[in-house]
Amino acid sequence: MKTHSANRLVIAVTSRALFNLDKDNQIFEDKGEREYVRYQQEHEEDVLQAGTALPLVKALLGINKKIKEPLIEVILISQNDPDTSIRVFRSIESHKLNIERAAFVTGGNACDYLESFSANLFLSANDTQVAKALKLGYPAAKVWPVSLNRDNGGLNDPNENKVRIAFDGDAVLFGDETDKVFEKKGLPGAQQYEELLQHVLLRPGPLKGFLVALHKIQQKFPRKQCPIRTALITARNTFLLKRPIRTFRAWKVRVDEAFFLGGMTKQKILQVFRPHIFFDDKPENFEGWKGAQPLNVNQRG
Repeated sequence: MKTHSANRLVIAVTSRALFNLDKDNQIFEDKGEREYVRYQQEHEEDVLQAGTALPLVKALLGINKKIKEPLIEVILISQNDPDTSIRVFRSIESHKLNIERAAFVTGGNACDYLESFSANLFLSANDTQVAKALKLGYPAAKVWPVSLNRDNGGLNDPNENKVRIAFDGDAVLFGDETDKVFEKKGLPGAQQYEELLQHVLLRPGPLKGFLVALHKIQQKFPRKQCPIRTALITARNTFLLKRPIRTFRAWKVRVDEAFFLGGMTKQKILQVFRPHIFFDDKPENFEGWKGAQPLNVNQRG
């Protein structure tokens, strides 16, 4: 996985990930680009509602306000026509997001510019963009529409001083090798497989690079004062914890909380941890939460 920025965390996000543009995108799909551009021009004064990625972006940028060093940067990367940018940046100003850099690549491939901006994570609502980014070696995930998420556990708490990011394990932070064994041989087969390979590191998954970049930011703070808190929330049971823990050690990263649920639903844990975003390969686990899914590039050309 490619990570380029040694001194700061760089998040590249599309306008559809940052804002709720479901209605606007439907106009594009039904009536074409010309009508879409006209609609954006006619609604330049209308502030866009928050999208799935906005709580995470706002919380991460808020860290910069607390310290002298700008540790986190957010880049807007869009395949829209630059002529539609006024409404987007009016909305950015209204939501008080300090986003200073943007790229508008009309009809082009936004992923081509992830290297230019040294992105550590790419968030998009477009399957194709995410799959391309992952194939290029960048941590990336598809954000799911706001309409699929409910109140998200009171993330607008004015007293909140932590950015909380939750990850699934297999097919997210790690490869999907054990998932495949589980599908073929069930839990006993998966446990036998893991026991045989307990000293063999798990292969990196699509978001390993993002976790590493987060950890570099976390190391700049005493642990109790760190403004970023991470969690591993996995369906693995305690018989399958050895390889994940040893893999984290080898990667020289940490998670602040780890839950090995043995197939139990993740919703009750999420209600307590209250992540600003939860990365999981199964969208059904997002119910009630801001969720993002790394796509299986082996299945999605």
